[in-house]
Amino acid sequence: MVKGNFLKFFKNKGFYLAIGVCALAIVAVAGVVNYQSKQQDKQLAENAAGFEDVPEGADNDQNAVADNRTQDNDYDMDYTEGYNADEVQNILNDIQEQAAAAQSDAVAANSGDVDAAGDNGSESGAAQDNSQAADDAAQSTIAQFDDTQKMSWPVSGTIVLDYSMDTTTYYKTLDQYKCNPGVLIATETNTPVNAAFEGTVASITNDAALGTLVTIDMGNGYQAIYGQLKDLTVNVGDNVTAGQVLGSISQPTKYFIEEGAHLYFQMTKDGQPIDPKPYME
Repeated sequence: MVKGNFLKFFKNKGFYLAIGVCALAIVAVAGVVNYQSKQQDKQLAENAAGFEDVPEGADNDQNAVADNRTQDNDYDMDYTEGYNADEVQNILNDIQEQAAAAQSDAVAANSGDVDAAGDNGSESGAAQDNSQAADDAAQSTIAQFDDTQKMSWPVSGTIVLDYSMDTTTYYKTLDQYKCNPGVLIATETNTPVNAAFEGTVASITNDAALGTLVTIDMGNGYQAIYGQLKDLTVNVGDNVTAGQVLGSISQPTKYFIEEGAHLYFQMTKDGQPIDPKPYME
């Protein structure tokens, strides 16, 4: 973790650190040059003090000075032992090159960060694309029932109470006439109930008269409602396929004792009950 933080800090601040080091190097070189310059002046003064007066009659004899120099005081007037101007310039050039290299590295590092961010952005974009593709795939699996398609019967049996919304029909247990928005299909208790058409479980409710109800959205405003169920095998939000088991037939509620065990099956379009028989195979 510490190493990672250090590398990240150096990547972000490396250029400025390099500039600071270069500045310190320049100051150090300048100090050395100044010191050597003072030493040169001091040495020149000592050399001048060591020269003897030019002998009489030798005013124009330039060799007279040379003759009075010894091995100890014979110094080159361009004395730059340690550093000379060319070496200093070379050092400064090297420092400038190092600073330029540091700047280039910093730019490259920052560019790498941008590229990495871009890659992450691409990965994020790819993830979003995948998510969208998954959503599209899920949408494509949503049932789209219409009036040209047929459903299979969810159970085998005889209709003991038919759909009747235009007129009333007789309910034996209630001993009264009422409209019936669905059909009652006689069958045995514990009989498996299959989905008549594919779709999505929209709701699971309990009704005092119709027992446990499973509503499946088949698309285009069509829904199928299965009642008098038990031992459900689906949950709200589940996608189901045609023929998939939803549960089994339970004992009828007290409102349908005389009708016996049965499946209550209802079909709606845009919330309004319709006769399911024309849609059955």
